[in-house]
Amino acid sequence: MKDIPLLWLMAFMRLIRWPNVIMVIVTQWLIYRMIAAFYLKMGLSPALGTLMFSLLVLATASVAAAGYIINDIFDVETDTINKPEKVLIGREFSRELAMRLFILLSGVSIVSGFIVAFYAHTWRMGLLYPLAVMMLWLYAERMKQTVLTGNLAVSLMSSFVILLVWIFEFFAVLHNNSQFEMITPFLKSISMVVLAYTLFAFLLSLAREIIKDAEDVEGDRLAGCVTLAVKHGIANSVKSAFIILIITFILVAYSAYLLAVGDRFWLLTYFIIFTAFPLMYATIKTILAKTNNDFHHLSLMIKLIMAGGIAGLVPVTVLL
Repeated sequence: MKDIPLLWLMAFMRLIRWPNVIMVIVTQWLIYRMIAAFYLKMGLSPALGTLMFSLLVLATASVAAAGYIINDIFDVETDTINKPEKVLIGREFSRELAMRLFILLSGVSIVSGFIVAFYAHTWRMGLLYPLAVMMLWLYAERMKQTVLTGNLAVSLMSSFVILLVWIFEFFAVLHNNSQFEMITPFLKSISMVVLAYTLFAFLLSLAREIIKDAEDVEGDRLAGCVTLAVKHGIANSVKSAFIILIITFILVAYSAYLLAVGDRFWLLTYFIIFTAFPLMYATIKTILAKTNNDFHHLSLMIKLIMAGGIAGLVPVTVLL
């Protein structure tokens, strides 16, 4: 009996996809540290402060976890076909309990988000979290059943994990006139880094979602989900992912060029080794992918490229 709480906790961690939630937390922390490094040049600290930033991370991690739960609730049928060994709803968790956990995590996210929004003098930004909860529900219930709509929704929410930190920090510092004037010279640089990472995350997430649809095409077809792979075929789906990866590679190459022009040799070396080369390899592998194993490995590869790119914030912060 002593093992029951531990077993339940382990099942809960699988339900909320704990590695992905940890990735959300680490990503926002690295963005925050990058912003703090710019502020440090003027002897300042981020306006949000440790407590408010922690609440922002709690809000984002909670809504991400809630999203995985509601997705599993609506995906029992397709997951039973595509990956039966990973189905938790109806086995480890009843549908009713899973729904309560979704509501609890959504509530934590909304309350935490509004606290940070009021602190940053922009209560309207707090609306992003209830909107995210609504979008996650709509995604799980119907968006994923239409061509590209669900893919775009997931990609937007993934990229917003990065953008949210700077949005809330910007509004917080905007109401501190003296501090805002001091960091004004760095606003463009911070915004460029954040927007570059946001676009990077959006494009890679979109390519990965399309590839995952190609992997899950049989289950989606039987469940009546009209994904890109179901409606237009796996070949066209793969071509779409290939084009997106080509665009991403071009943007990464341009970023590498800017680093070379700016004599950022060590940053350039990092991004060539851990982002550009793996991305080029994944792009080539995409056009050659045929089987479910190929698509699964591609999905994992893109996830690792995203992790490598985000980890690049460490040298960015150190070498500013």
